Amino acid sequence: MNERLLQIIEYRTHGNRTDFASLMGWSPQYLAKLLKGDSFGLRPVSAVLEKLPEIDARWLLLGTGSMFGDSKATARKIIRQKTEALICIEDSLAGMTDREAVKLANIINKINIPNYADGRQPKDN
Repeated sequence: MNERLLQIIEYRTHGNRTDFASLMGWSPQYLAKLLKGDSFGLRPVSAVLEKLPEIDARWLLLGTGSMFGDSKATARKIIRQKTEALICIEDSLAGMTDREAVKLANIINKINIPNYADGRQPKDN
């Protein structure tokens, strides 16, 4: 499993272990233990799957399939999660100050939603 964790680190932080540990809320020492094969239980697996929902659980646990599993199903899952989060935020607008509402609008406005109706293919970043 530690080999798959290395692949995830490469994917998410281009191999930067310190950045990955920070992303996960782990100390670099804890990540080093996991990479050695120590303490690799349900807790770190759950944390990876929670923070990185695009990672396929079967691949992480068993090494079967691909890192991203069914990428379209994963995209649907992430879209639903983010949409639900935005709806919850919308419900809390009434309690926000004008400054908070403007800050939120600016953050959301930075989301680039592609338009595929004209037949263009998505670009990899």
